[in-house]
Amino acid sequence: GISKVAALLDQPTAERLFLKRYMSLSCDENFFIRKLCAIHFGEFCAGMASDTVYEVL
Repeated sequence: GISKVAALLDQPTAERLFLKRYMSLSCDENFFIRKLCAIHFGEFCAGMASDTVYEVL
Protein backbone atom coordinates (compact mmCIF):
# COMPACT_ATOMS: atom_id res chain seq x y z
CA GLY A 1 0.00 0.00 0.00
CA ILE A 2 0.88 3.60 0.54
CA SER A 3 3.41 2.92 3.29
CA LYS A 4 5.51 0.54 1.18
CA VAL A 5 5.60 2.90 -1.81
CA ALA A 6 6.32 5.93 0.40
CA ALA A 7 9.41 4.19 1.77
CA LEU A 8 10.75 3.72 -1.78
CA LEU A 9 10.35 7.35 -2.91
CA ASP A 10 12.42 10.35 -1.92
CA GLN A 11 10.97 12.27 1.04
CA PRO A 12 9.58 15.38 -0.71
CA THR A 13 7.82 13.26 -3.34
CA ALA A 14 6.36 10.87 -0.76
CA GLU A 15 5.08 13.78 1.34
CA ARG A 16 3.56 15.51 -1.67
CA LEU A 17 1.83 12.36 -2.93
CA PHE A 18 0.74 10.56 0.23
CA LEU A 19 0.76 12.72 3.37
CA LYS A 20 -2.62 14.42 2.93
CA ARG A 21 -4.32 11.14 1.97
CA TYR A 22 -2.76 9.24 4.89
CA MET A 23 -3.89 11.95 7.31
CA SER A 24 -7.45 11.79 6.00
CA LEU A 25 -7.49 7.99 6.27
CA SER A 26 -6.17 8.11 9.84
CA CYS A 27 -9.17 10.30 10.78
CA ASP A 28 -11.74 8.14 8.97
CA GLU A 29 -15.00 7.20 10.69
CA ASN A 30 -14.38 3.51 10.08
CA PHE A 31 -12.42 1.91 12.92
CA PHE A 32 -10.77 -0.66 10.67
CA ILE A 33 -9.38 2.01 8.33
CA ARG A 34 -7.85 3.83 11.32
CA LYS A 35 -6.51 0.51 12.61
CA LEU A 36 -4.74 -0.18 9.30
CA CYS A 37 -3.19 3.29 9.43
CA ALA A 38 -1.93 2.58 12.94
CA ILE A 39 -0.54 -0.82 11.94
CA HIS A 40 1.47 0.69 9.06
CA PHE A 41 2.44 3.91 10.86
CA GLY A 42 6.10 2.93 11.28
CA GLU A 43 6.51 1.97 7.64
CA PHE A 44 4.86 5.20 6.55
CA CYS A 45 7.07 7.32 8.82
CA ALA A 46 10.17 5.68 7.33
CA GLY A 47 9.41 7.44 4.06
CA MET A 48 8.84 10.87 5.62
CA ALA A 49 11.25 13.52 6.86
CA SER A 50 11.73 13.59 10.63
CA ASP A 51 10.34 17.14 10.82
CA THR A 52 7.15 15.97 9.13
CA VAL A 53 6.81 13.05 11.51
CA TYR A 54 7.10 15.28 14.58
CA GLU A 55 5.00 18.19 13.30
CA VAL A 56 2.25 16.56 11.24
CA LEU A 57 2.01 12.91 12.23
